[in-house]
Amino acid sequence: FLFENFVEDRDGRPRRELDAAYRIRPGDALLIQVSDPDMDATPEADAVAVQVSAGDQPPLTLSAVEERDPGAPEGVETYVGGVFHALLKTVDASDAAAVAASPKALPIRPGDIVRAVYLDRENTLPGIPVDREGRVMVCGAEQPVLQLYRTWRESVEDKGERAQGRLRQIQRRPGNERATMILRDIFHAEPMPSALLSASNAVPVNAAVPIPIAVYDASRARHARSTLQVEAMAASELEAAKAEGRSPEGVKVELALDELPKGIRFKSEAGAVAQTEGSMRFCGLLRLALGADGSDAEILPSTQVDEEAPPVLRTTGSDRILLRVIGEDGGGQIERWLRLVSDARLRLMDSTYEAERNTVHLGDRFNVLLEDFERDVSPTQDVVVVEAEAAGSGVKRRIELTETMPHSGRFSGGVRPVFFGTNAVPEDLGDQLPVAYGDTVAFRYEDAETVPGTAPGVISAAGVVSQGADGDVRLYSKRFRSPDQAVQVQFRMAECLFEVAKEQRKLGHLDKGAKSVAEGRRILEAALRENPGTDHAEQGQYLLGHLNQELAEERKDAGDMDGARPFFQEAISRFSEILSAWPEGPYAPQAQYHKALCLEMLGDYSRAGEEYVKMTYLHPNSPLVGDATIRLATYYYSQEKRYDTAARIYENFHKRFPTHERAAAALFMGAQCHVKQAESLWGEDFGKGGMPPLVEEQYLKAIDAFNLLIQTYQGGGDADQKLRAQAMYWVGDASCWIHDDKNAYLAFKRVIFEYPETEWARRARGRLLQDAKRFESLQ
Repeated sequence: FLFENFVEDRDGRPRRELDAAYRIRPGDALLIQVSDPDMDATPEADAVAVQVSAGDQPPLTLSAVEERDPGAPEGVETYVGGVFHALLKTVDASDAAAVAASPKALPIRPGDIVRAVYLDRENTLPGIPVDREGRVMVCGAEQPVLQLYRTWRESVEDKGERAQGRLRQIQRRPGNERATMILRDIFHAEPMPSALLSASNAVPVNAAVPIPIAVYDASRARHARSTLQVEAMAASELEAAKAEGRSPEGVKVELALDELPKGIRFKSEAGAVAQTEGSMRFCGLLRLALGADGSDAEILPSTQVDEEAPPVLRTTGSDRILLRVIGEDGGGQIERWLRLVSDARLRLMDSTYEAERNTVHLGDRFNVLLEDFERDVSPTQDVVVVEAEAAGSGVKRRIELTETMPHSGRFSGGVRPVFFGTNAVPEDLGDQLPVAYGDTVAFRYEDAETVPGTAPGVISAAGVVSQGADGDVRLYSKRFRSPDQAVQVQFRMAECLFEVAKEQRKLGHLDKGAKSVAEGRRILEAALRENPGTDHAEQGQYLLGHLNQELAEERKDAGDMDGARPFFQEAISRFSEILSAWPEGPYAPQAQYHKALCLEMLGDYSRAGEEYVKMTYLHPNSPLVGDATIRLATYYYSQEKRYDTAARIYENFHKRFPTHERAAAALFMGAQCHVKQAESLWGEDFGKGGMPPLVEEQYLKAIDAFNLLIQTYQGGGDADQKLRAQAMYWVGDASCWIHDDKNAYLAFKRVIFEYPETEWARRARGRLLQDAKRFESLQ
């Protein structure tokens, strides 16, 4: 017994697939397949008889026919030899009217066994015909059972080549020599106890791990490709939708029959069931992302994944989730509330917050990183408190950690161990912590609520202050008035060497240029290492980051992407350190922008998009916001193919920066995005049949945007005039699609009149000739 399904191949073409039936329901239609090469007797389509019966119903006799070979050339009638198919239709035996109306259908009821019998006359027992029998069980509609899982994270050292290479880069930077390892997470899961699932309260689930979901429903597990959908909505989204008078937006997760989610290690037999005819468990994964995806609700939607990527539900760290199992009729069968909790994690990190570093020298910082997603309670950057205690000095103090960005659930901050000796400890310590040489510093955090199976309480991390540092002797030729002046002179020397290197490279003296860069880098790094408390440290890190970016871009422009990659990565590290150590500093906006730009140059468009979003969110008044917004919109247009999102970003950019040099281009691209979105919504039937309302709406938005450009930039420069000519043509084109012939005609005529020598005027003349009949009736 087989179910016939049609799936799309990679080219979008339908492909027929036959799947063995595990069970059927009244009303199903399926194929009976007989494989018997002995009965392939003629070049034509042969046939065999199959008798089908169920319960106490009289049997049906069906004719199974050889099918045409789908791989045969066009016009050639060949058949799959010895493989016969018969179509079996069923009807509910308890519905007398349906039975009477379908005399050729087999009446069945839940609990029946449907038998198909074929008499195999020729076989390996000569002269002895044998009945070959296939069976399938009939089931009725059932109430599904929802199974959730307790999940947890295990941190292990990432020994992959990429992580080890990154660790070596981090260790080469002053202060990070003692970074020990980069960690990665392994996710584990085991079925939740029935007592926890049967409680009426919201079920606590781990916000740090994708949520595995299983639904048991035998009545819908009819073959290997059977699927079931679960809908998830965040409580924050339900509240926002109610306040705004709109429908809430959730995500639908498709559960596959016994296809366990990848990336999670399941414990116990429940995670190891094989896909068999007895399978009735549907499995899937609900992925979470904290916060709205973007800097402005008017600019970005709630998700940024393409159609083929797994669905992602946007939540806050302390949110609740409504989970609904969708029935075959589209309605909800089961509803269950989930409550997000997390297992807090406290670690001491290097200056980039990528690798663990538990040992520092006096004057360096202990960089503290806390992950506790449920402490994300507001739309702004939340603050948590960690206690630090030095064992030798006995001094305790509270350290405030700030959320890295709104809704990240990750909090960072730090403290600098200082030895005061016999000097009095000041009342205002700032970021200092009095310690002794070789001291141990304990960091503690009260995790008030954690995941099921783990007790709440204090979590801790311990750091060590080194006994001393390696000595270094240097000769000085000049005594400066102050350390600050010495740092500034060294910075200027480094900058001069960098400029000299540029000129040397222009002249083709690559070796000399490399030496100048190396010397400038050495001076700059030495200045930062010898003066860790200088007010110019941020500037020095920015200069090093920008230098590496320039070196990377030179190699990239020369076609040496392999040579450019390490420089881009080093630049990203420098910019990341600025953002971690000086998030409010004067170089933070430039660092944020250039970090995103380097990621884009590396082809990591997804992370680049996230960094551009941070740029617009954290530094809205920076002059670089305009450029970041344009690059973000281009990312959505060219990489994600999210034309609706790109349109909103381009149009909001034009509203916010009307005098920007790229304002007209942004408005034009926003209109083009509406055109592309219309084509995307229309899909494969583009230009055929009636136009869907959503498609027409996009064309109207495109026309409005093009007209705004035409009106706003009448007296602009050459670039604006070229855009006006294009905009007039596209107004005509979009008007044709929505059958607004009058405005289409006027737009084509206008571009011919105002810009007669342009390519767009030539195209407009062609359209008027090509569509002359549709314009004949116009006055």
